[in-house]
Amino acid sequence: MAPSHSRDGIVIIGAEIIGLDVALVLSEKGYGPSITVIAEHLPGDTSPAYTSPWAGCNFSAISGTDTNALKWDRLGYAHLKSLAFNQPDEAFVKRTPSIELWDENVQIQFNSKFY
Repeated sequence: MAPSHSRDGIVIIGAEIIGLDVALVLSEKGYGPSITVIAEHLPGDTSPAYTSPWAGCNFSAISGTDTNALKWDRLGYAHLKSLAFNQPDEAFVKRTPSIELWDENVQIQFNSKFY
């Protein structure tokens, strides 16, 4: 549901991964005309000080046994997976294989309910 008053507005500070994703999600929910993104650098900028054009993002669920954190990890993973599948070019999100390297022999338990 979009804002009820035309004077209502949403200001997002920062145009990195989180700020841009919040703007995208809110736009998809009808808030697009009410959103203002304030940032030193915006998509399309090529300044070395703007990390987004040069960096990647990796989703790594680390919620452990915290039920609330697991819920948010699951929702975040599903959202990114949907972007990678449905809007890869527009959202600049894609799935890529990855390998995790550890300094120690860490026992990893996968929660099959997560994926």
